[in-house]
Amino acid sequence: MVDCFCRFIGIFKFIYDYVFWSYVFDKIQKELIDELHEVTETLRWLSLGPTRLAIKHDVFISNGCRFKTKARDDVRVTQTSGVSIVAQTLQVSSARDKNPIYGEMKFYGVIQEIWELDYHEFRMPMFKCDWVDNKNGVEKEKLGFIKVYLNKIGHKKDSFIMASQAKQVFYVEDPTSSRWSIVLASQPRDKVHDDDQQHDFDELQTSEKECCLMPYHFLRHWMLVIIDPDDHTCYYLDPLRKSPPNDLKNLMNNVSSHIKRKTGRNEKNYKWKIVNCPRQTSSVECGFYIIRMMKDYCLNETPMRWLPSNCGGRNIYTLGEINETRNEWAAKLLERMSHS
Repeated sequence: MVDCFCRFIGIFKFIYDYVFWSYVFDKIQKELIDELHEVTETLRWLSLGPTRLAIKHDVFISNGCRFKTKARDDVRVTQTSGVSIVAQTLQVSSARDKNPIYGEMKFYGVIQEIWELDYHEFRMPMFKCDWVDNKNGVEKEKLGFIKVYLNKIGHKKDSFIMASQAKQVFYVEDPTSSRWSIVLASQPRDKVHDDDQQHDFDELQTSEKECCLMPYHFLRHWMLVIIDPDDHTCYYLDPLRKSPPNDLKNLMNNVSSHIKRKTGRNEKNYKWKIVNCPRQTSSVECGFYIIRMMKDYCLNETPMRWLPSNCGGRNIYTLGEINETRNEWAAKLLERMSHS
């Protein structure tokens, strides 16, 4: 009987959605006939529906958070595919419940796909998610934290949400039961204003590309590798402007092999690009040059453009800049030692 009731709800929802959007389209078209209509451009384009072609992404930035698909997370160290949403939903206690009510309910899921629908004049980013079944897959512990069973998938007919609705969460394995995961909330790092939501995604992705900075010490000399895992590229910065040592290349090849064994993916070896970074003027400044280059990279608004431009075209660092770096390093070291 419960199965019949669920089927009835599904059929009712399909008919409601079809009738509702047909009504919206007809209503707006009639309103547009009046020259004094109050229909906004956004509502007009929404009523016409999106084009048949949608852009798919692996990464998208919304509400100050970087979201990725589950497939992308599986080959990365960080986890950014967890989402939650608070939605109004029809709640029934059982198939015999004759007084269902609408109320707020929180849902937890994992992003499987990221779509960007094209409404001609604007784009609407959407997340397609696997949602945990709230009935059998979500528990609230006595201490107040939420646990989810990520393999209990429900709400399969409501898998899409707008990117602007998503709140980022992390899932940590419950130490008492590996089947369950504890939900942790995420704090946005950089708030993205509403006006910025229409920015071209490629430009946003370029400026927000997630890379790994790896200082490397070899034969009493410091060098820097900036690893772009998306493009399988290693940017090599050496204050002496020498070629990357074979030991370093072998290290990165071993990383690729490890990822391939772990994920089963055809992980290719990294490409190397040598950056003509600022050249050190003596034989004892390499460490401070590396610290300074890391600082310049992190503070640059478009770091992935800063690298191909050979660090902004800088040939050397001045003695004042190196002394400033020394003082900053010494101050941080003393601060850490005072707290240890």
